[in-house]
Amino acid sequence: MAKNYRLTICCVDINPGTPHRVIKVRVAKPNFIRKVMLTALLLLRRFTWANRVQYPFVDGVVEELKNEHFDLIVANDVETLPLAFRLKKSDSKLIFDAHEYSPRQFEDRLWWRILFQPLNVFLCTKYIPQTDGMITVSKSLADEYEKHFGKKPIVITNAANYSDLKPVKTTPGTIKLVHQGSVGRSRKIELIIGMMEFLPQHFTLDLMLVSFAGSNTEYMNELRALAANDSRVRFIDPVPMDQVIPALQKFDIGIILAPPLNFNYIYGLPNKLYDYVQARIGVLTSPTIEIARVVEEHRLGLVGDDFTSEGMARKFATLTEEHVHQFKLQSHAVAHELSAEKNEMIFDQLVRDVLHAQSVR
Repeated sequence: MAKNYRLTICCVDINPGTPHRVIKVRVAKPNFIRKVMLTALLLLRRFTWANRVQYPFVDGVVEELKNEHFDLIVANDVETLPLAFRLKKSDSKLIFDAHEYSPRQFEDRLWWRILFQPLNVFLCTKYIPQTDGMITVSKSLADEYEKHFGKKPIVITNAANYSDLKPVKTTPGTIKLVHQGSVGRSRKIELIIGMMEFLPQHFTLDLMLVSFAGSNTEYMNELRALAANDSRVRFIDPVPMDQVIPALQKFDIGIILAPPLNFNYIYGLPNKLYDYVQARIGVLTSPTIEIARVVEEHRLGLVGDDFTSEGMARKFATLTEEHVHQFKLQSHAVAHELSAEKNEMIFDQLVRDVLHAQSVR
C-alpha cells in the first residue's frame, strides 16, 4: 500500500532501512519531579496538561511540522490522538488505530484504574467522534467502542504476513507443544507449565519467551524452577521477529492462554494465534471468547474447558497424531485468509473511502 502514497512516519524507533521520511522522537525516562506532576494532574483530572507532561516531545513535533499539510493522518494508539489532532488541518482526514479497547486496557491494576483509565476515557470521548475512520483488532472490541463512543471501527486483526510454508509431518509417538510471546506475571505462564503434569508423557512443551530489557527476571526464574523437575519442558532462546514463524513450524501445536484478567484479554486476538497459523501448526487455547471463536470456526485446534492447568489438560489430553495432522492441514488451508495481506486490502479500502469522502465534498 505504501507505494501509492508519500509517507511521513513519526515514531520512537524504526528499522533503519525504511525508504520513508522519518521524524524520530526521544521519549526520556521521566524523573521524580515529572512523575509527581503527572500524578497530580491525573488525580486533578487535568488531562490535557497531563498528556503534555507525559509526552513533552509533542510540542517539538508540532513545531517541526507546522507548515506541512497531510491529506491523511493515522493515529497509532489512544495516546497519540492529541498530537494527531494538533497536526490535522481543516481539510485533513484522520484514522484512529485503536488496537485494543483502551478505556479498559489494564483494568486489573488498581493504580492504572485510578490514574490512567479516566485519561483514556477522556481521550476517547473527546477525539473518537471527530475521527474519519477507526480500526481495532476484534469484533467484540469494535462493538464496545460503538456502544460507548458512537463509532464502529473496522476490524483489522493482528495477522502476520503470509508465509509460503507447508505443514511438517508429526514425529510418531510425540506431540510437540510450543508457547511463544512476552513474559509477564499477567500472562500466567505457570498454568501452561502446570498443564504438563496432567498430560500424557508423549507431550513435550517448549517455551520461547521474550523479556524486554531484562524485565521480569524474577518471574522467569520462578518459571524455570517450576519446570525444573519435568524434562519434557524446555526454555528455548527467542529469535528475531522475522524468524519466529519458521522457528514455530517444527512444532505440532501452539498454546495460547489468555486469562480473563481484563477486558482486552477476554476479547482480544493476539499475534501468536496468527503466527501459529502461518507456521502451519495447530492451536490449543483457553476458552477466551474471540480466540476460541476463530479456532472453532476454522477448525484449527481445541478449546480448553476452563482457565486452569487441569481444565485445559483434560481437553488437550484427547489429542491424537491424526488430530494434529488435521489441524496442521486446516492451518494451511486458511493461511491466506488469516494473513496480513487480507488486512492490507481492508485498510487500503478504508483509506480510499476516507480520502474519497474528502474529494467529493
